[in-house]
This record gives sequence, structure tokens and C-alpha cells, in this order.
Amino acid sequence: MKEKNINKWEAITEQERKYFEKHCSSINDPILLILRVHLYAEYLLERIISSYLPRGDRVIDSANLTFFQKLNIVDSFDVISNSAISSLKNLNKVRNRFVHELERELTFADISQIGRPFGKEFNKLRQKYGDDLNICLISILNYLCGFLTAQMASIELGSVESQ
Repeated sequence: MKEKNINKWEAITEQERKYFEKHCSSINDPILLILRVHLYAEYLLERIISSYLPRGDRVIDSANLTFFQKLNIVDSFDVISNSAISSLKNLNKVRNRFVHELERELTFADISQIGRPFGKEFNKLRQKYGDDLNICLISILNYLCGFLTAQMASIELGSVESQ
């Protein structure tokens, strides 16, 4: 990546980091955090679609797509790693369980489902934070969103370069 694009990439990722912190970092309720991160991930998926397709805005604005459909569109572009796609699919499953089972409590199995696709990185986070559900959840969601943000920024810059 050229130095000019590295600076743009850093600016985009820093802006998104601040946005994520503002809207997600201060949430103490793990279920609300999952819901908010799910919304944030959907926002990033929409940005990827808008950047990757010549008129992606039309798809976003008029197709009334679900999170899962947007994720499958992004997956079809083959621009996001399989581990991130799997993690996002699992985040969607966990989120759906909380939406449809109001009495449900967060378990380590839920966190593992989201984090497991990242393999060694998830294991490092698990070793670092042990069985503290909230800290482990926050760390894997931060990792997932940071990873997705970096990919989104690279895709946006790629679309800018080709224009």
C-alpha cells in the first residue's frame, strides 16, 4: 500500500475506532453489547457493499436485506477472511438467540462460538482473560470489529484507487 493510502487507511480505522468506542465500549450489559456490536458490524458490511459494488447504495437502500443476506453478499466478494465471516455468522446466531429467548443468559459457549473461528487469537484472549465472561466477550468483539474495520478500510481505499 502506498504511503498516501497508508495514511488514509490509518485515518479511516482511527475514525472507526473512535466511533466503536463511543457507541459500544461503555456498555456493561453483555446482551446489549452483542446487540450493539451486531448493528455496528452490519454498518461495516453496508460500507463494504457500497464500496465494492458500483451502485451498492441501491442494494442497501432498496433491497431491505437482513444482516445474514448482507453477510452472504460480502462473503461472495471473497474480500473478508473466512474466520471473520464465520465469526460474524456466529455473532448473528448468538444475537438471534438473545432476541428470541428473553430469559437467556450469556454463557462462555456463546462467546466461544463467536471467537472460535479466530483460532489462536481467540485462545490467546481466553488465556489472558480466563473465565471472566464480560472481559472475554468485550475482547473478542473488539478483535472482530477491529479486524472487520481494517478490511473495510482496505476495500474502501481499493475502490477509491480504481476510480
